[in-house]
Amino acid sequence: MPHSDSTAAGEPESAEQGPTPETVQIEPGLAPRVRRIVFIVVGSAAAAALALLITAVWLGATGLGAVGLLVGRFDSLALAAVAAVTLLSAGVIALFALPADGWWLVLMIPVRIVAALAALLTFLVALLVCWDDSATALRVNGCETGYIVVEESFLFSVRGDVYRQDGVIVHRMQQTSGDDAFRPFANGAYVTERVGDSIHVWYSMHSDARFVSTDGEPALTLPVRPGHGC
Repeated sequence: MPHSDSTAAGEPESAEQGPTPETVQIEPGLAPRVRRIVFIVVGSAAAAALALLITAVWLGATGLGAVGLLVGRFDSLALAAVAAVTLLSAGVIALFALPADGWWLVLMIPVRIVAALAALLTFLVALLVCWDDSATALRVNGCETGYIVVEESFLFSVRGDVYRQDGVIVHRMQQTSGDDAFRPFANGAYVTERVGDSIHVWYSMHSDARFVSTDGEPALTLPVRPGHGC
């Protein structure tokens, strides 16, 4: 008995059959598009941080420590610390975004751990360097002088730098000090007076001083800057 087929002889197969499903390969980890975005972002951040770090180090080296950067209350050292943290953090993110499997994954695990610990350690050091800095603009009778004092403390000692500010570029003019972690300029314990072409500055090094004495020679003498003042 002849074999019966549900489709008549010579009749074409139905064209309404669904398309053959394609095999979709799902790549482990981040999708390629997301990974590209991550690399672009961390690459841009790393490039900016590297440029900032090179600029801060170059200015410090060529100016022998007398020329630097100042953005807000962050001087060259603090900016270099922030740039180093950003650079290492970008490297850590890139390492975690790299695809790895098999033996490559086994090798990448300790590398990622070491890189993350290095970034964490650098972050903690940066906190010690720039977390507690303060910047105070010197004024005479409420008028700008073009000078700014950046103070930083370590334990109970305080050191300050008096900068002549030109935008983000600063030139160190003189240094100040304080005792018992007291910052005289940040706490307003100073007096300024214009005498001719000079600005005289007196300040107290101790927090228990009720007033700042202007007897004797001034602690700082700075030249009056053209274009600054009332």
